[in-house]
Parts: sequence; structure tokens; C-alpha cells
Amino acid sequence: MSMIAISANDADSGESLYPQVTLDGVPKGTAPQSVSTPPGRHTIGFGQVPGYICLTPALSCDVPANGTGGAGGMYRRA
Repeated sequence: MSMIAISANDADSGESLYPQVTLDGVPKGTAPQSVSTPPGRHTIGFGQVPGYICLTPALSCDVPANGTGGAGGMYRRA
């Protein structure tokens, strides 16, 4: 079963708001971002990676504004 991991950077760190998509360990571009909120908080577009099913929908949440990190998710091939 092929899996991809989604990770995101905190919006106020100056890094990209788009989570990097990795397919079997190889970067494959970026996943779509669904909603932008004030600096330091954003919502990742989980469930929007074509051909994959999100296994961790509970993680599709705003990134904490305190800079402690971001949200992530795991997908499997549909």
C-alpha cells in the first residue's frame, strides 16, 4: 500500500503555507490549501490529494499560533 505523509509549517515562521506532499519518500509538489486564517494559523486542505484517502482527518485543523509546529496527516492510495 502506498502512503504519503503531509506536513505543514507554521504560517508565522515565514515558510510556505502549503504543506509538502511526499509520495513514497519522494517530494511530489504541494497539496492544496483550503482556508487561510490570520498569521500563525491556517487550515490545511486534507482530503484533497487526488487518488488518495486521508487516514487522519482529525489532524485537518489550524496550526497553533504559538510557533510550536504544524499539523500533519497520512494518506493511502485510493
